[in-house]
Amino acid sequence: FVWEQSSADEFGKEATGHDVSNLSIELLGGDVDVKTIQAFAKLPRDRDILYVPFMHYTNIVNPGEGLVTGTSRFGALLLKQDGSIELPYNVRFTERIGRLFSEKLVWLAKETVPYGSSSHYYGRDPYATLVPALACFDDVMVEISNESFG
Repeated sequence: FVWEQSSADEFGKEATGHDVSNLSIELLGGDVDVKTIQAFAKLPRDRDILYVPFMHYTNIVNPGEGLVTGTSRFGALLLKQDGSIELPYNVRFTERIGRLFSEKLVWLAKETVPYGSSSHYYGRDPYATLVPALACFDDVMVEISNESFG
């Protein structure tokens, strides 16, 4: 038998080395020296900015177009141009990934952070993605914006 790593782990067998190990990916940081939301909130802004700390339920909805969708679920902040802050409950976006990382990408933070994941039960076959701590995109299509519980 040929045993790739995750099946070998699941069935208590020795992997035969016939699979590609998990690929760890790195997206290099940019040139903006911002490490925290507090520092980000202090940056000058000429318009309202929606801060989303983590995208949930992100999926490709049309592979041919590179169309992705996701929701903020919690923790989003609307940093208003006048300095005030509003708390939307959640927002849903849909956008083409090629456009996000080309004309809609404004900046990436210098600092990168690991985002860990596991492709198998109980983290037996982990991998990580190294990404900028913060990214700023402009003119992203927001489909739904629910009111805050506040």
